[in-house]
Order: sequence, then C-alpha cells, then structure tokens
Amino acid sequence: MLSSKKKILVPIDFSDSSLDALRFAAAIGHQIDADIVVIHVIETYKYNSKIKKVLDYSDVLEKEVAQSIDDFRTDHPGLWGLKTKVIIRNGKIYQEILSVSDLEKIDLIVMGTQGSGGIGNLERYFLGSNAYRVVYKSKVPVITLRNIPEKINLKRMILALDVDKGTDEKVAKAMEWAKALGMEICLTTVSEISDELLSNADKLQSKLEALSQSIEKEGILCGIKVIRKEDVAGGIIKHALDSNATLITIMTSKDSLITELFLGSTARRIIQKSPLPVLSTHPTRR
Repeated sequence: MLSSKKKILVPIDFSDSSLDALRFAAAIGHQIDADIVVIHVIETYKYNSKIKKVLDYSDVLEKEVAQSIDDFRTDHPGLWGLKTKVIIRNGKIYQEILSVSDLEKIDLIVMGTQGSGGIGNLERYFLGSNAYRVVYKSKVPVITLRNIPEKINLKRMILALDVDKGTDEKVAKAMEWAKALGMEICLTTVSEISDELLSNADKLQSKLEALSQSIEKEGILCGIKVIRKEDVAGGIIKHALDSNATLITIMTSKDSLITELFLGSTARRIIQKSPLPVLSTHPTRR
C-alpha cells in the first residue's frame, strides 16, 4: 500500500539514462505528490596493502556530486516545486540503493538501465547488472527505462499477464499504481500456438473479461488483448507500441536472480528490450 506521502528513489550516475530517470520520476512526483530522493553511490574498492598512503577524495566527490545534482535540478523546470533530498553513499551500488530504499521508506524506485553497469555492458549483463539486481531484490516496485520522450504523458498501462494463480495479486498491484497515476489498463496475455491447440481459448477470454469488469468497478478504464504469438516478450512489447501505451507492467518471478539471468525469463526480456518504461512489481515476500 502506498504511504500517504510518497517517496520516489532515483539512482543517479550522471549518464543520460539516469538523468532521464530523474525527469521521469519528477513527472510521477508531480502527479502523485511525491518527494524525490536522489542517490549517488561512489563505488569503493579495497586498496592494495602495499600502498602506504591513499588520498581520500570522498569529501571532494560528495561536494561535486551534490553541486551537479543541484545544477540539473535548477536547469529542469520539471523538478521545480518538488521536495528533493540528495543522498551520497560509498559502497556497492545495488546494495546502497536497496539500503536507502528501506531506510527512507521508499514507495517506488525509478532507474535507467544504460548507466554504469547497465544492460548495455555485456560483462555486467551476464554477471548481474545493478539495474537487474535492484529489480529482483527490491521490496518495492521498480520502474526501469532506457529512454523517455521529451513530453511525458502517462495514460495507458499494459499489464502483462499469464493468467495463473498469482493473477489476483498482479492485478491488485497494477490497479494501485493505475489509480495513483490516473492511467487506464489493458490486460494483455500471449497465447502461444501450442497453448491454442491444448487449451480452451474461450475460457481464457472469459477470465480476462471477468478481471476487466472487476477493474472497471474500481473506476479504472480497462481493455483486454489476447495476442497469438510465439515470442511472448516481443508480442507484449509490439502490442504496447501499437496501442500507444506509455508503460508496461510486469510481475517478476520468485526465482533467484541467478536463475533469471542465465535461463532468461519473459520479465527479463521485456526489461531488456522494451523502449517503453517497465514497472516491475513483486510477489509478496514470504
């Protein structure tokens, strides 16, 4: 449940992707009356024990980072009027992001995927990028984005479903954010060819229609779409683009991060390939 005064956490490394994330977070901040918490993590390393003297530049770096963020805030009117807090940490990037998220009681994390250690770096991609680690370990929803349009207009959410036993939780989490952001929802599922031969398509359609009706009772416009395509992630992304959606919402698996990275999941492929922002929600942690 969203707190009465929301907080959005934005990790910044001054890449274009991370600054886009800050602009996107600001747009959401204005819409839901949220404070923005900006975090910059200075990665720390163990120094060689043979080096007797090591100059400590952390104080200088912290001042430079704080000034750079302040300059960016001044130059971007979208951030004006929002309460913004800057936190600078030393340590491993994803660990500090998650730590601050807990400490500050964050409601949403917004981060770019093309910054330091992002998806564009092949080595980090296989070892586990900071973005992926945050997505799969975070206790709160995470929006990841590669780029955003100059004009941010959150209107239509594609909710990717596989209509399994976790569907009610997925829909409830999506509805919470759709209400907060004033968005309509399109329930979207991909029926693979093999599934079409083995299951009843009418039964699937009926389930989606029942879900759509329950969503509309909450005052949220809702449509449904069954895509018949072999590539699940590709089908969802194509439908999102064709229907002028502005956000794709998924629920990540309960599998471990290692499993997700090496075996490859639909959720991971959507995060990797989608040109639209992706909101990742999480199963209830038990």
